[in-house]
Amino acid sequence: MDFAKLYNSVSLWLQANWGVILKYLIFLIVGFYLSAKVSKVVASIMKKRNVDPAVINLVRKLVYYTLIFVVLLSVLTGLGFNINSLLALIGAVGLGIGLALKDSLSQIASGIQLVIFRPFTIGDFIDLGSASGIVQDIGFFYTTLKTLDNKVITVPNNVITTSSIVNFTKEKIRRVDATFGIGYSDDIKKAKKIMLDVASKNEKILKEPKTEVFVIELGDSSVNLELRAWVDPADYWDVYFYLLENVKIEFDKNGISIPFPQMDVHLDGGLSK
Repeated sequence: MDFAKLYNSVSLWLQANWGVILKYLIFLIVGFYLSAKVSKVVASIMKKRNVDPAVINLVRKLVYYTLIFVVLLSVLTGLGFNINSLLALIGAVGLGIGLALKDSLSQIASGIQLVIFRPFTIGDFIDLGSASGIVQDIGFFYTTLKTLDNKVITVPNNVITTSSIVNFTKEKIRRVDATFGIGYSDDIKKAKKIMLDVASKNEKILKEPKTEVFVIELGDSSVNLELRAWVDPADYWDVYFYLLENVKIEFDKNGISIPFPQMDVHLDGGLSK
């Protein structure tokens, strides 16, 4: 290739068309600016109408990149490029990229599914089996979670859509189950009353549905009682830890034992001297 000729040709073309180039450069800059502004306006309108934040985020990005694409096509058309040939080239390149990045496209499709079907939204606490945390962002490729100990987990969207999703905050109330084992010689009714009294002193525990205690198992070394109380999802762990600590304290005060695993060894014939 003769680079000197190519350079001369490009130089002559730029000299002959610098006015047009300047015009479309300004058009390009203004187009990029307006694309960003329009996408923000759309997001603002959706926010005022209480649309789900995940939907707002997805629509904002779709509007922005669609407008950018239109601006670029307009500029190329104005500069004399053959758009039909360009679109055919984009299609061919897109096909090749699609085959090479099929996993990424799967993540995008999964992200759209998450926004449409809404198994969770931003702010929900979810468990995916392999990861759990509060949803921070739902993107095209990944969903970001923040764990209770302040770690950030990034999960591919196609992993989420093929996993079982447990949403702990989708409902307005959540049940706390706290299990305690007492000795077989202890008074079951007395233990149940103590547990209910402890629960009644916590203002975060809802009055309705009412708090209940059941015998759920006759274990190898203990009678297992389960206290079931209903709370706001945000109060779950505070109430759970409160019950564990305070029921134990009250059991100790009232002589209710909590058995622990132990082994009794019996020697046949006594000890040899």
